[in-house]
Amino acid sequence: MAVGRAHRWMSPEERSEMYRERLIEAGLSLFGQVGFAAATLADLCREGQMSHRGLYQAFQAFDGGKERVLAAVVDRCTDEAVLVIRERLADGEGEGSAGVAAAVAAFVEYMTGKRRVYRILYVEAHHLTRVEARRDPLAIVLREILNGQLAGKDARLVGTAIVGAVGALLADWYERGDVAVGEVVDAAVGVCRWASSFGRVDRWVCAE
Repeated sequence: MAVGRAHRWMSPEERSEMYRERLIEAGLSLFGQVGFAAATLADLCREGQMSHRGLYQAFQAFDGGKERVLAAVVDRCTDEAVLVIRERLADGEGEGSAGVAAAVAAFVEYMTGKRRVYRILYVEAHHLTRVEARRDPLAIVLREILNGQLAGKDARLVGTAIVGAVGALLADWYERGDVAVGEVVDAAVGVCRWASSFGRVDRWVCAE
């Protein structure tokens, strides 16, 4: 009852933000465990301890409400993963080959430590029709590093090669479960050396 009374003193904006945060947390739990298809709007509202009216207040729509929650959850997971990678780079390994290797290692370590987040970003996010909602955390950071080192097309090709290969390694880890995290990290960092086959990049990408 005390919580309900407290809600009455909130502004409409504050109440909407509170409901939005609750729904994002509910989505992290449900989409990461049972998946987008199995979770219902009723499940999200129950997990977030609110009525369907709360969902409307948070996202201003009932139609497509579940996809709106998923998009918000994907954005949250992406932003947090990018922050983790950038914090690793802030330790002094933010440029050139060292930056690429550090970014890849930080990304793989984070994803393998957050299986639920991996599922949301790389399995459940494919239910979204909003293309811009499907951002890859590793691609975002690699673009920042590579654009300062290589010409536009080279940066795109190398970044795409690394992101694709690391994504395949993580998919194998997620689906098979028979590879230790350390082995995935080592293989992912090795991808940087493999990317050196792209012409001029052999001068710096993860050179030994």
